[in-house]
Amino acid sequence: MFAALFAVGAARAQPVNNTCASATAIAPGQSVQGTLAGATPTGACSCAAPGGRDVFYRLTAAAEGVHRVRLCDGQRWDSVLSVHASCAAGLLNEWACDDEGCREAGAPGVGFHAQTAVYLSAGETCIVRVAPYAPSVTGAAFTLAVDPPPPLVGACCVAGACVVVTAEQCAAAVTGGGVFLGPASSCTGAGGVIAQPSVHFGSGQAIPDGNPAGFSSTLTVGVPGAAGGVELWLMLDHPYAGDLRVTLSHGGVSAPVLARVGGGELGDQSPLSGEYRFRDADGAPLWLAARTATGGAAVAPGVYRATDEHGAVQRLSAAFAGMPAAGGWTLSVVDDVPLGAGVLYGWGLVIRGSTGPLCVGGVGACCLAAGVCTPYTRAECEIAGGVFAGEALPCQDAPGNPLGCCRANFDRVGGVTTSDIFAFIEAWFAGDPCADIDGDGAVTAGDIGAFLTAWFVGCGVRSPGGPGACCLPPVHAGLGTTCVQRGEASCLLAGGVWRGEGVPCEEGPGNPVACCRANFDRQNGVGPPDVFAYLNAWFAGMPEADVTGNGRVQLADLFEFIAAYFVGCP
Repeated sequence: MFAALFAVGAARAQPVNNTCASATAIAPGQSVQGTLAGATPTGACSCAAPGGRDVFYRLTAAAEGVHRVRLCDGQRWDSVLSVHASCAAGLLNEWACDDEGCREAGAPGVGFHAQTAVYLSAGETCIVRVAPYAPSVTGAAFTLAVDPPPPLVGACCVAGACVVVTAEQCAAAVTGGGVFLGPASSCTGAGGVIAQPSVHFGSGQAIPDGNPAGFSSTLTVGVPGAAGGVELWLMLDHPYAGDLRVTLSHGGVSAPVLARVGGGELGDQSPLSGEYRFRDADGAPLWLAARTATGGAAVAPGVYRATDEHGAVQRLSAAFAGMPAAGGWTLSVVDDVPLGAGVLYGWGLVIRGSTGPLCVGGVGACCLAAGVCTPYTRAECEIAGGVFAGEALPCQDAPGNPLGCCRANFDRVGGVTTSDIFAFIEAWFAGDPCADIDGDGAVTAGDIGAFLTAWFVGCGVRSPGGPGACCLPPVHAGLGTTCVQRGEASCLLAGGVWRGEGVPCEEGPGNPVACCRANFDRQNGVGPPDVFAYLNAWFAGMPEADVTGNGRVQLADLFEFIAAYFVGCP
């Protein structure tokens, strides 16, 4: 009898989040009080002894970026903080682990706050586990806090001027919004490659282990002109990505490349091995690759984006754009944590020349892939991945006669025909610079192949068309978004959803339509008739009731619609 009552009392004394399945929700920017008193051991992590009591929290990201998880605020017990992909929270799905905080009074490092960090996509969920380092800790109080990722800012073109703001601020900058050039973007454009300096250290240059002085190497560039774009590559081996801080400096400006991936005392423990390129327009932050490289697997060599100490995306071009390319470029590599030495085998740069301010000037020919020409501004062209051929340069001077981006139309008359082949061959034999199709500065046999390839592909002209309804972010299943009249290119580059040329935002004052699916009956704005119209469609399983866009009409669609209905439509 007493044993039964004792068992019931013990069960009631357990924290509500004693198991991973019953994890307590915690939001970015929130802090909560917790305790291990009464908890039982159910999970595991790589940086603590097994068998310690633990409690669990479920974190859902509101925005993409690195979320910093902090523990203690001055309590004194030897704690462990780990982040896991899902339940059950164990070694196989661990993303991050830190055991260096909340130590008991008199222990080394007393008062050190345990913290770790994890890269999450918007809407992604993970499990945070709080436990003691040793099973002997029977109960302890703590404060758990989650810092949201810092807001990402970048260049925004507004009425010919460039300002550095967030994407949301750019969209709302003026009526119709601005054109956001991307997180950490530059107001200066980048053209062709003007320098590719590099250095190789043969058998390798040792990176001083646990030494704040680190190792530095300088490359000297002698070319004239301003830098517009910068790419960095590293060839190295290191057992722990979280040990390293890598910085690129030039002309008195320093830009972070890597800064203690994983955060905390130890950081991420994934190895690095191979060549890693840090390029502004491609790849994801290395934080994401390190997070998923579990079980001792190395972070895959490849293309990544630079990040700062907060894990926020950085653009090397934004740091150095407009500066003279000539001079010394210095790479600094620091290993902050002992017991894990690494080797740098070489590094190098790809420096592109500046094409000037992106946000000035009018529309001109923009050369996209496969010889397609589109009339864009310089900013729209470069962010779309094209090459700006020139302001006011037409894509064609007459219907069917493409010009601006069409080297296959060599004689510049009548479109792409056999006469272009004869005109090219004549120029090629004469050594005419116009026959340098591959752009290597010489007229060679390679130009013949390049021309014939372009001739068989042909040339296309794409018109951006007139303005139409553009649904600007945040876009949430097409519900409750802001609608403005913009051209397709401007809309897409601002991160919006284009509903089509000539599509109105409203079918009458106060009756939003294009970006407001909460106005389900498309009449008289958002009101009770929309609820009844939606319910009829939902019960009938009609495709238009699929507001989540997953191809099925489910209960989630009903909740999504009701939520949007109460938000209304701008």
